Amino acid sequence: MTKWIDDRGRGRNKTFDNVVQQSASELFIKYECKFSYDTEAVTFDVPTSSDTVFPVSLVDLACTCLYSAQGRLCKHIFAARMFAEKYAELIPKEEVQRQILSQRIVGCEAYAIEGDVVVLFCEDGIRCTPVRGSCTCMAATLGASCLCKTVVQQFPCTLR
Repeated sequence: MTKWIDDRGRGRNKTFDNVVQQSASELFIKYECKFSYDTEAVTFDVPTSSDTVFPVSLVDLACTCLYSAQGRLCKHIFAARMFAEKYAELIPKEEVQRQILSQRIVGCEAYAIEGDVVVLFCEDGIRCTPVRGSCTCMAATLGASCLCKTVVQQFPCTLR
């Protein structure tokens, strides 16, 4: 798992440092029984020692904590990944989660096309992605498939 994160973050200042990895492991060991996966929101609820619960999306590599808000991968994302791997038979793969979310966005017409940019209205905020070229979301920056491009791929060829 660490290799998965490191491979995507190498050279981009977004790798998990040893402190974050250790902290995530401790969090997972201590609070594993309180973790949950929300099938409707397609997110993991990751508890903390302060009784705060952070929703984490492995599809977007996103968390609502302050550390993640600064554009860094946090211990909650790493801990959610550990949970997903341990309970893989119960949780849809990330590709499936991405498809569920993208179909929901397209089906609800929760997007707008502004020239060469697609604006997605997601539950966790507004995102913009170019119709052509690379996306700048956290997942795409780390070399993973991203929700943004999955949505764009569902549009007619004339828009791509």
